[in-house]
Amino acid sequence: MLIWMGIKGRRAAKAEQARAAAAGSFTPPAPLPMNLGIRSWRHRMAEHDLRQRVEVSDDGRTVATAEVTTSEGSGGTARVSLRAEPGHITPGRRAGLVDAVLDLPEVQESARLEAAFRLGDGESLHRLQERCEDVSTRPAGWSALVDANLPSSRAGQHVPDSAGQEPLPGA
Repeated sequence: MLIWMGIKGRRAAKAEQARAAAAGSFTPPAPLPMNLGIRSWRHRMAEHDLRQRVEVSDDGRTVATAEVTTSEGSGGTARVSLRAEPGHITPGRRAGLVDAVLDLPEVQESARLEAAFRLGDGESLHRLQERCEDVSTRPAGWSALVDANLPSSRAGQHVPDSAGQEPLPGA
């Protein structure tokens, strides 16, 4: 669910997803470079926005999801809603979800990012601060809202993991 949508908007979005699923208009996603049990779905909305869902699983159980909306063309704003399941989640899974979202080609073409997630999700916030520029955060009820600029070129950039270690070559 997108946090910044009202109830009617969420219902309309779910109805649109159900119609697209019935019509078979889902596009298979491009493979993601990580091996964290990440799944992704893509769905083009009538307003020319692309909605994608990214999931991170641990031992076959979905532990974190992201709803991503990007506009057609480059230089727009990517809107992301991050959600982690309650209870213990293996450290690094939330950061892996942020990395998977930021590595989507449509997000990389965007100039700005607007993200929403639960207050207290320090792992997601920390990774967003590592990977984005000019990050500003504010609370909104039970959520944290983040506005940030996306780097114009991330090709070949190595981002350290949560422990501050560089990823292994080929990993």
